[in-house]
Amino acid sequence: MKTNALMVAEQELVAHLFVVADGPSRDGAGQTIDLLISRGEEHLRMTDPIPVNGGPFDGVVALRQSPDRDAQLVMRKENGVLRVSILLAASKNAFDEHEESTPWQGMDRVLDAVIGDVTNGLIGVARLYLGKRTEKSLAMEPAETGAAIAALLPASGQERGWWRRPSSAVHGLTAWELTPRLKTRTERRIVVLAAPDGDRELSVWTWSDGRPLFPPFARYLEHVAKVRYQARVHACATPVSELCERIDGGILELQGLVNAGRGTNGPFVPTDAISHGLATLRAGQTQVATRAAFLKTMHETVKTANTSAQSALGGDASGQGALFHDDRELGAWFERQLEGDISYLESAYEGASRLNESLGMLAVPHAPAQTPAADPVLGIVTAMPEEFAAMYVMLQDRTRVNIANDRADYILGTLPGPDPDTPHRVVLTLLGDVGNDLAADGCANLARSFGSVALILMVGIAAGVPDPEHPDRHVRLGDIVVSTWGIVDYDHVIDRPGGAVLRQPFPRPSRLLAHRANWLTAEELQGRRPWEELLARAAETDLPEFARPDAATDQLFLADESADIVPHPDMGLSGHRPGWPKVHYGHIGSADRSLRNARVRADVAARYNLRALEMEGKGIGNSGFANGLEWLVIRGISDYGDNHTGGLWRKYASLAAASYTRALLAVCPPIAPRGGHTGTARASAG
Repeated sequence: MKTNALMVAEQELVAHLFVVADGPSRDGAGQTIDLLISRGEEHLRMTDPIPVNGGPFDGVVALRQSPDRDAQLVMRKENGVLRVSILLAASKNAFDEHEESTPWQGMDRVLDAVIGDVTNGLIGVARLYLGKRTEKSLAMEPAETGAAIAALLPASGQERGWWRRPSSAVHGLTAWELTPRLKTRTERRIVVLAAPDGDRELSVWTWSDGRPLFPPFARYLEHVAKVRYQARVHACATPVSELCERIDGGILELQGLVNAGRGTNGPFVPTDAISHGLATLRAGQTQVATRAAFLKTMHETVKTANTSAQSALGGDASGQGALFHDDRELGAWFERQLEGDISYLESAYEGASRLNESLGMLAVPHAPAQTPAADPVLGIVTAMPEEFAAMYVMLQDRTRVNIANDRADYILGTLPGPDPDTPHRVVLTLLGDVGNDLAADGCANLARSFGSVALILMVGIAAGVPDPEHPDRHVRLGDIVVSTWGIVDYDHVIDRPGGAVLRQPFPRPSRLLAHRANWLTAEELQGRRPWEELLARAAETDLPEFARPDAATDQLFLADESADIVPHPDMGLSGHRPGWPKVHYGHIGSADRSLRNARVRADVAARYNLRALEMEGKGIGNSGFANGLEWLVIRGISDYGDNHTGGLWRKYASLAAASYTRALLAVCPPIAPRGGHTGTARASAG
């Protein structure tokens, strides 16, 4: 035995492994459990159950120990992570087979036999070399102690001179990290020493307080391992700079082609090269948008892991020394890196969007009008018969079609655009029921059956968010809400002790239509509201039963259980005009809830800054994004999402949303087909 063993008493080894247990890695996690249990039985004879008091304990998968060695194995599963913890102690039967080995070195060799090649879904692994300082080491400075005990540790994994780093202090324990400080390292080796009387502190912090609960230091190491795991994933992907450079290069090439075309005599006509360049640019945009959404999710994961890591330190959240300092520095750096990447991607995407829009606005004077049976470029989805009927009367040149292997019914038609000779080619469908799953399925079917569709709109009704205390934000029955700020998937959350947080960012709505909505806002500031004329004409001639209800029926109640009416703010303050809808732009909340609860509506709306709540937008947004489609949600307000909700305003709200949709597309430039053609259609009279 090496003489330096006098520096550390009661040497033990603890290993914590963190394995992805959900999603595609679920089968791998099951194999990991079976492998580690069988190896524990083979190399450590861990065949007996560990008796515990106060159980059962949530998340515990296995508890095993050896009858003749100080060896234990605990498996836990929580939040999609399998946590495997192994303890080896040398107090009963030594694990070393070599006279010159120290207990740490001998136990490390045995641990290698148990976990050495476990890599499937591995987030990270930490080996903790535990011990208690002796009187001899207490007389030394931490750096001297570290240098003295280096020879007691396994040679592998040690960075030269690790003891020169500042030691870390937490809960009366002293810790050093042995491994090189690489941002993406999977394994960490850490020495943790306690005072001679520090048995309980050492056990509670690194292994157990007597119950099979996950110890604080292991919880900390898991959260930091998640950050490094995400850093490894990030490092293996195509660099963000490369994706953005492709977009920038495509923009420059297209601008050169456009400038060359403008330099010729006669009208500008887009060439095949420009069409090909646009298709390539849009494909690049899809890549950029997909990566941006992925990195936003990664950023949220890293941010949550950083916060959780500091919380796991408890009262010693400051965590002194190199180990904790390095982890905090890594977490902060990675958050900044992801924020920069996301900003770079969004800038590239918007630059490409602006070019797409400007090319779409170029006049093609002699292009013949397309027939409605030609491939549509816009898809409009409705969920309820009233919504479908309102949108149907807005279409021109209507033809009903059915597509082979698609059970939905479709209406092909046109809607006017800025150029009378090039109307928008549109396909309209009715889901037949409400809900995000149906909306996502309907959007996917439409995209498959009409491969030319590039943009999807969800048009219908929603519950509005009244706010009489802030008149400028106050939403009333019959108003129109446009999702230019996006959809909030408010039930897709992580429930934490401090409250629910959104699980991941939602794909962004169409930049093209958001810009066109700004155009309509500018029109309104000049006193022009084209949707009002469309609404009035349709209610008078096409759908008289969809006329606006009496203003007295727009009642806002104090509470669900109350008959007391809250007065609406003065119209001059809220921006409403008697007899007409106000158009609001902002966030729309979407979930599989039909709200009839004013308190829940108010809480959710305040938390996420919502103007309306509905049940199809997230299905349309997610399915549209997955299928490479731009999308937007337009809603007429039929109720307040409270217990007093009725159906009186449903038809008018449907017609208001449809009228605004037609007005919006009337200022939208021609949209190029996405690619692909309509499936085999069977037409009938519309």
